Amino acid sequence: MFCKNCKVKLTAENRYKNVCLLLCRSCYRKYTRDEYHNNEHTRIKKMEAIIKYHKTDKGKKLLRTASNRMREKYPEKWEARRKLHEAVRKGEILKGNCIYMTTGECSGRIEAHHHMGYKGEHWKDIVWVCIKHHKELDRKS
Repeated sequence: MFCKNCKVKLTAENRYKNVCLLLCRSCYRKYTRDEYHNNEHTRIKKMEAIIKYHKTDKGKKLLRTASNRMREKYPEKWEARRKLHEAVRKGEILKGNCIYMTTGECSGRIEAHHHMGYKGEHWKDIVWVCIKHHKELDRKS
C-alpha cells in the first residue's frame, strides 16, 4: 500500500494507525493541521469541549495547578497582570483597540502587551494589541 498523498510506500513505522485513511504519518499530521485551521466548526467544537472540561472539578484543579505554577515561576509577570486586571476592572485604565488596526489584519481578542517589561514601575506601560500582533511582538522581543 502507498500513501494516497505523497505515494510513499506505507510500512508499520511510517503509517498512520487508522487503516481507512491510507496516509503516512507526515501527511496525516499535515492533513489534521490543515483540517483544524481551515474548519471553523472543528475549532469551535474543540473550544467548547475545553471550556466544558474546565468547568469540571478535574479541569478546575488543572487550571489552579497551572496558575500556581505560573505565579511561582514568573512572580513579576503575575503581579503586573494582576495589577493591570484590577485597574481595568475598576475603570482606571480603559481597554483600547489594537494599535495596528489601520493595517486591517487584526484578529482575535484585544490584549495588553507590556512593552517595557514587567518590573514594578512598568506594569502600566502597555499597548493594546490583538492576539495575532501580540504573538508577533513577543516573537520579536
